[in-house]
Amino acid sequence: MRALSSRFLDLPSRYGFHLLVAAALGVVDSGRFYIVFSLVFMISGLGRLGLDRALTREVAIVVAQKKQGDVFYALQKTFFTVLILSAFVISVFCISSGFISEKLFNKPYLRQYIILSSIIIIPQNISTVFAGFLAGRHRISSSQMLYSWLWPSVFCILCFPFVFLSNFYLNLAILLIFISFIVVDVVGYMLIDESIKPYKKFHSQYFVSMDFLKSGLSFFTLELTQLCISSGPTLFLGIASTVQNTGLFSLAWRLALVINLIINGVSSLVAPKFASLYAENKISEINGYSLYATVLSIGISFPIMIFLVIFPKNLLSIFGSGYSTAAHTLCILAVGQFLASCFTAMPELLAMAGYFSILRRINFISVLVLVVALLILVSNLGSDGAAYAVSLSLITNGALSGWFAHKKLKICGIIQIYQLVQNIIKNKNF
Repeated sequence: MRALSSRFLDLPSRYGFHLLVAAALGVVDSGRFYIVFSLVFMISGLGRLGLDRALTREVAIVVAQKKQGDVFYALQKTFFTVLILSAFVISVFCISSGFISEKLFNKPYLRQYIILSSIIIIPQNISTVFAGFLAGRHRISSSQMLYSWLWPSVFCILCFPFVFLSNFYLNLAILLIFISFIVVDVVGYMLIDESIKPYKKFHSQYFVSMDFLKSGLSFFTLELTQLCISSGPTLFLGIASTVQNTGLFSLAWRLALVINLIINGVSSLVAPKFASLYAENKISEINGYSLYATVLSIGISFPIMIFLVIFPKNLLSIFGSGYSTAAHTLCILAVGQFLASCFTAMPELLAMAGYFSILRRINFISVLVLVVALLILVSNLGSDGAAYAVSLSLITNGALSGWFAHKKLKICGIIQIYQLVQNIIKNKNF
């Protein structure tokens, strides 16, 4: 619970981040910001290819198997691999910036922002490697700090004086995000240095196998699905619609992501446990953690969903009067996120148990559902169509993961809840 409570620090930091950006830049400039922001965060995933999550699994397993020598080597190998991949991605990203801004988005003025934003990629990806290692060592609170809430907190502190002086603009926002990730990397290095000391004296027993790199790619399909769902609709609206509509949807989507923070927080809490327990063949204990994750996620997400559905206009108007027209979009996204919470940690369970081929197929289907739904619905329903597409993709991913987890491992939190409710009803003779 302590690890999960640290996740709630995401709420004020993320909300503060989006509040400052939306209020200081306005609907149009915030639309431009979110196009660039979504694009660079999606592209950055190509610079790590899921290796941070593969590192979590690897470290959890080798520690459980008492192979201390492999802990430091896995971190070292992952760090330099991600560094090289990120540098390559930056080069391609900058070279293709003209095509992206002019041909893809039909917004030539975005090129300067795209090139500038590329500086974010390396420090962001380094922070995920540190976070992935700490998660594998079961230091979940520290991991979530690096993954999630520290950089927006630093950003809010840095940008507040500029907002107060009405001297906040898009280029400055990008630079402050870069500085924020540098701070995260420094903190991450200090935490890693402390955590790795017990393992430096051991020599590695084997090189990191190709299975480790393959598992990274499988985790990347999961991450790519999440990136497509979180950033894809914004980018699609940026291509097919106006900057203003993009800004409206982006803010509504960021507000609804508060439920996603709960889902990811709970999943991050139990995922290393899944890997360790599966390595020790303790299936019954995994079953208990799965039920715990589902109940916890639903219990926290439900009141948040109710609040977002009842007071969407009030919440959006905090960011400026022009944002309240996205109220219906926010309601759709909130309900979709809540339904997705019913399948919390199911994709992570499949990954930690090594069912990578199944996970890749699930993620491919989820992305396909998202793309097809966006193509069909956005042209007729605009931002509401994008909200329906995102919700459908999230539910598809969760439901398929839950079904396969139940089929292969006889584990699925929502099915356990259903069976428990059935037994209670039978015993009470309702």
